[in-house]
Amino acid sequence: MAGLREHKKEIQREEILKNAKNCFWASGFEKTSMGEIARESSVAVGTIYNYYESKEALFVEVLRIGISNNMLQLAKDRSKSLVKENCNVIEELLETLKIFLEPFEELPKKDVRILLDCIVGGPDTNDTYKVLRNWYQNIEKGFLKRILRKYDLENHNIENCDEDVLLEIISGMILVNYKKHLNQGISYSEFEKKLKVQLEFLFRI
Repeated sequence: MAGLREHKKEIQREEILKNAKNCFWASGFEKTSMGEIARESSVAVGTIYNYYESKEALFVEVLRIGISNNMLQLAKDRSKSLVKENCNVIEELLETLKIFLEPFEELPKKDVRILLDCIVGGPDTNDTYKVLRNWYQNIEKGFLKRILRKYDLENHNIENCDEDVLLEIISGMILVNYKKHLNQGISYSEFEKKLKVQLEFLFRI
């Protein structure tokens, strides 16, 4: 009986997440209410709070799952991959980054600005967004590290550069250029071009 009850709770939680994503993506974080998500999920508002302590926590979980699913799918699709067999380190970085950022691109820009401020924010960032920041930084550094280790960097004049320093430099490039994409109305393709030029300078390709 306990197993069946837990299974029903898991189904209910997944339904809440699915409907929360639809609401957040359609209306944005501020305009979406827990009441709206509850109605779409055919549950009481209190039921949602049994799973998530706040709207922020639910929002972060929706975003985290979206990014995780994209990265898992990329790992599964390596054989037919978006990452071509003969591509260089920069091409693979850009293709992987595009998949990583896809959930952000689907959100209203105002919400993404808030999220990015939280990711690079200071000590006043609330605990929910600190969880997102730590998770984001870990997964971003994880895929960057995996790609960098795959390539022979001795031919790119950075073989003596400390790996952690290199990761921080690339991560900073991504955030600075992505903020310009959001705040200055630069298209995603223009964001990629600007980032590619900077990476080419870094790697001397």
